[in-house]
Amino acid sequence: MNLINKNMTLGEITTKYPDTKILFKSKNITGFEDPGKASILNKLTLEMLSKSKKINLEILTDLLNSFVEKNETDITTEEREHKKDAVNVIGLLPCPIRIPLLESIKNLDESDSELNFNYDLKSASFGSDWMMDYLNSDDDEKIPDIFLSTGFELFFSNTMAEKLSQKKLFKDTTGLDKYNKIFDGINLKDPNGNYAMIGVVPAVMLVNEEELNGREFPKTWADLLKPEFEKSISIPMGDLDLYNAVTVTLHSKFGDEGIKALARNFLDSLHPSQMIKADKLKVKKPAVTITPYFFTKMLPQNSPMVMNWPEDGAILSPIFMLIKNKKDKNLEKITDFFSSKKMADILTKQGYFPSIHPEAENNLKDKKFIWAGWDYLYENNIDDIINHCTKILNENI
Repeated sequence: MNLINKNMTLGEITTKYPDTKILFKSKNITGFEDPGKASILNKLTLEMLSKSKKINLEILTDLLNSFVEKNETDITTEEREHKKDAVNVIGLLPCPIRIPLLESIKNLDESDSELNFNYDLKSASFGSDWMMDYLNSDDDEKIPDIFLSTGFELFFSNTMAEKLSQKKLFKDTTGLDKYNKIFDGINLKDPNGNYAMIGVVPAVMLVNEEELNGREFPKTWADLLKPEFEKSISIPMGDLDLYNAVTVTLHSKFGDEGIKALARNFLDSLHPSQMIKADKLKVKKPAVTITPYFFTKMLPQNSPMVMNWPEDGAILSPIFMLIKNKKDKNLEKITDFFSSKKMADILTKQGYFPSIHPEAENNLKDKKFIWAGWDYLYENNIDDIINHCTKILNENI
């Protein structure tokens, strides 16, 4: 099965399969870590690269596919012995960082003979239903020691609230009292000490300037909800984490009327990977698409679509841990790893996901963020809010 083809850009390839940078480097194709060079490299298709570097396209494509298939198999599907009396880690990871993070976890496991833990970390696209049995268990001993997850689904429900407020089952033991300075002013740290934040997935706008048709360029989320954008917006209903973050956050700021306005302005539902090619759709094209920031790094060359980081801030979907409130040296080691600078580097360099680590190099100076807020998250059953917003959208589209 060919996962990579000649029409894919280097940005698409290295975002989806970050370890391919190793192979590119072996062919003297470097510069992915340099923002200036990367902006050029990421727009090149594999075919364009082969011509400019005088590399046989067929051989390069075969090498990449063999490399990806080997790494996908080696890291994500290999059989691992389930250890007894071990720390258990389960959860979901954003696709761009999953493989490099699994590789780092594997190295950690192999380098420390005394470390005793099991891990099952699936792609965020897999969905969270498989974790519900763990959360619904009445036996706290059967609940994993660490949940690692992204987004608002499942872990901000009433079921979760009971385990947090009544049982005090989880506690932020990372020791990170001061978050990265780019988050100053938005209170991203849980004041109740339950959720341990790791990073965020920012949602921004892609504006197709050819489809504005005289309308002013939308500068804020409030602009996007104006009547003039009726049937002009693409909402990522297929990407649940992003969809949930957008609806929850807009509801926290604008209430039901904001969701009704969003429904009125809805044109189509595109997965983020389709959004970067939205200008080539043969049907009516959206003027604005809502997408994770990292997908904007894959915009084709000469695209009429422009990345817009809203003036009032990018909408945030959380990447976080829930850590069992107990003393255990193995649990401490795993917690330290997930809250480390090394983890921050994986987030920022492999996925363009801003890290909360105070030493993280997020390269997002002067950018603002919109966060639903802990008061809103604790005062509401977020599963109910998501269902409520979806009902409004369905009734008003």
